[in-house]
Amino acid sequence: MKLLSGALFTLSIISPVFAQPVPGETFLGLYMQNQRIGYSRSFQAADASKGPGISRLDSLTVMDAALLGTPLKLRIDGSTWLKNAQPVRMKFKVSSAGLNQSVDAQFRTKDVVVDVENVGKKTRSVLVKPKGEIVDDPMTSLTAGHAPVGTRKVVYVFDPMTVSFVRNEVVVGKPQSIETSNGTVNATVVDILDPRMTTRVFLTAKGDFIKATSGMGIEMRPLGRQEALAALPAGTSVDLASATLIRPEGEIDAPRSTRKVTLLVQGRSLEAVPSDENQTVTKTEDGYKVDIHPTEMSNAPYPIASNGQEGFLKQSLLLASDAPRMQKLAARLTKGKTTLLSAARAIHDFVQTTMVPNAGMGVLRNAEEVLDRKEGVCRDYAVLTTTLLRSAKIPARLVGGMVFADGAFYYHAWSEAWDGKNWVGIDSTLPEFRISAAHLKLSDGNVDKAFSFPFLEGTRIKVLNSQMR
Repeated sequence: MKLLSGALFTLSIISPVFAQPVPGETFLGLYMQNQRIGYSRSFQAADASKGPGISRLDSLTVMDAALLGTPLKLRIDGSTWLKNAQPVRMKFKVSSAGLNQSVDAQFRTKDVVVDVENVGKKTRSVLVKPKGEIVDDPMTSLTAGHAPVGTRKVVYVFDPMTVSFVRNEVVVGKPQSIETSNGTVNATVVDILDPRMTTRVFLTAKGDFIKATSGMGIEMRPLGRQEALAALPAGTSVDLASATLIRPEGEIDAPRSTRKVTLLVQGRSLEAVPSDENQTVTKTEDGYKVDIHPTEMSNAPYPIASNGQEGFLKQSLLLASDAPRMQKLAARLTKGKTTLLSAARAIHDFVQTTMVPNAGMGVLRNAEEVLDRKEGVCRDYAVLTTTLLRSAKIPARLVGGMVFADGAFYYHAWSEAWDGKNWVGIDSTLPEFRISAAHLKLSDGNVDKAFSFPFLEGTRIKVLNSQMR
């Protein structure tokens, strides 16, 4: 099976700067599996053109890796204008394989106006400001190197990939000795607790940046300008799918046909993971037991009653279900279908047979662009499927999670459709219409929720049971 990994969901979590910003230019190297995969540059200076007391922080993150053997290059340009350490405007441009997403967020008293241009399609949304401090970099919320051990502070950061605010908690831990290129040093430890993953930052007693490590396995270290901009050695590309997979203890036989799987997940809280008609998450003394038991779609008459799920019929970021071409295509695919099962299957089959894998595009794309190119990774299949279901008046949402294949769990994405009583999984990357119990759901909803799932860093997964029936 050609697995379409969702490892790219987590790229937006990589902050360009984990050190206290200072005037001038700073470079950090990005490493994975001890190989350099890119760099981050930041530059801060006053910007009198925007008014008194305004400073501007420019950042650039460049990543050169691979996904499922396909070269993957990603570039994130960002500019943030700050007044009294609070953002007043943020602009981002994410580029990969000739595709671009631009985000312009303008902060007002109570809300933020966000203009997005995603591969030529423009949208505008208004986000209500969270009740708390909004920062460009969580580390700036503390006086690095001087906050006492045990200090905790809640801040919010803006994620340009999903156009949403994410709650972070910054915690100062006990100092510890670490090895550096200059020998052993005693470092202050600061944990940035993001619901998606934890980043650990190591600072000197003066607050100078030493390094940072993330749950994705990426490490950030200071670099000189010349070294940071130097070309990567040939043949050293790290594959993100292989680097982020989790090999469980135990095996799931015939994963695409299994009907029930029981897992024990240890090493990370699953409190935020959904427990619903498709899986049951239970906290135990040993960790979290996850019983995966995907429900079957009812053969209800089509079209169906939304039964309170009207919100998942509406157009939202990347899900252009109101676009005339999407509605016309959905009508053609479901023409003559009298049951929900046959209508949903027609959409699944269209996406599954029309799309082809291409793991080299690192930009989240809107459904119309996905339909134009007819290629992408799992999240693109899910975006197109979910949009067409909504266009066909079937409530639908995105799902972010993991799927078991080839002896390991890989990050993945799929869709869920509402059948009038239950949410039913639909994975258009696979020919089977019925989803299997090899799918571990971590989040669901629109782009802002589904693609901001908890990353299972540092976890152990045990397969306690798997059943074909």
